[in-house]
Amino acid sequence: MSSDAPSPADTRLSKAMTWVLRHGAVELKLPISSDGFIPLASMMALRQVHGATLDDIQRVVRNCKKQRFALDTSDPDTSKWRIRANQGHTIKAVQDSDLLVPITLDEAQQGLICIHGTYFRHWESIAHHGLCRMARNHIHFAAGESTDVISGMRTSAQLKIYVDVAAAIADGIPFFRSDNNVLLCAGIGDKGVLPPTYFVKVVRTKDGAQIYPN
Repeated sequence: MSSDAPSPADTRLSKAMTWVLRHGAVELKLPISSDGFIPLASMMALRQVHGATLDDIQRVVRNCKKQRFALDTSDPDTSKWRIRANQGHTIKAVQDSDLLVPITLDEAQQGLICIHGTYFRHWESIAHHGLCRMARNHIHFAAGESTDVISGMRTSAQLKIYVDVAAAIADGIPFFRSDNNVLLCAGIGDKGVLPPTYFVKVVRTKDGAQIYPN
């Protein structure tokens, strides 16, 4: 393990926090605001966080390379601190307008790079049907090439799908940016799909070869 790698205990804590804040808060009957915050004390009382201390939580938030979490420490009383995941929610109570920053058409037209990373095994379905948000609230995109971004695309992605955000916004499909600079789109329809119409190109990650359009 490198000196920069988190300890196994911190990795377990980070995964538990991610599940609680993105997916489990409602199931666990935790109060959650429309911008995704829950009381830190409520999370720390859960068995899922294995008795983590305040120092443990702060360290995990601070050292998370993908900046998954935001800790609200504005109140001098630590018992009133709040915590949230910056994106990746499946909890419907979390509202885009309160959690995220909308991307304007003007911003999108200024050369905004928007990339979705995926794998060869998914490409045939994506090429026919488009990208789908699945169980999450949004489809996730990286705001730049993989070497430049903090979060939004797995480093193991075999394909990069470049999206025309300006065209989508012009057609009434909103895009948003999270605090950790992930681009997000809820798609259209009940399934939350972004049609292939908005794909600029698709390239192989390993060598940059373009496979769509071909």
